[in-house]
Amino acid sequence: MNNKFSTVTLALSFLLFSGHANTAQDMLKGISAYESGDFQTAREEFLPLAEQGDAWAQYSLGIMYDNGQGVTKDYGQAAKWYLLAAEQGHA
Repeated sequence: MNNKFSTVTLALSFLLFSGHANTAQDMLKGISAYESGDFQTAREEFLPLAEQGDAWAQYSLGIMYDNGQGVTKDYGQAAKWYLLAAEQGHA
């Protein structure tokens, strides 16, 4: 598992047991797609969550824009998503 996503397991466990199972399932789909190299599907899963304020999804999109994975490399977009996640305490 990619180290950038390995800590997401604890957060997803919390979401699954706190009534946010759909969000966790969508995030898991995105992570699975990302890990298999299907960056388009990962982006499709992460984007709605990120737009709804999910810090993990925002951070994940930041990584994708930072690395040009499934999107055109765009440091401005990467910074936008990283900042939104950071404003919620996601380091």
